[in-house]
Amino acid sequence: MFIIRKQHMEAFAGVAMRNYEDRLLEHVRESFPEQVKTDGDAKTRETIQAGIQSARRHSLLTERDAALYIEVMYILGPEFETDPRYPWAGEILQGTGNGAPAGKAERLHARASEAARATDG
Repeated sequence: MFIIRKQHMEAFAGVAMRNYEDRLLEHVRESFPEQVKTDGDAKTRETIQAGIQSARRHSLLTERDAALYIEVMYILGPEFETDPRYPWAGEILQGTGNGAPAGKAERLHARASEAARATDG
């Protein structure tokens, strides 16, 4: 009989998280190459880990939602939630903006992309 103990489950979870971080690191490298080149892989991984934790605090629990949140960090800056230029970000994350709680990562990402285009254009 094969018994899976708590420490085995924790090890599996750790490996899964590391694999997810690796996928996100590759995605961020492709999407934001200049920032990754400046920051390096170690700092970028730290940013990704912080982003995952921040996303969780806002009940963004799926891998896709966390990835969208991390993209917003790279689009607007890591302190976008408290940046006075983006008051709508906090509203979306706190659920005080328009729309249902489901889909808030998509709304946040769409609004961040609009803001970036407006700044670039």
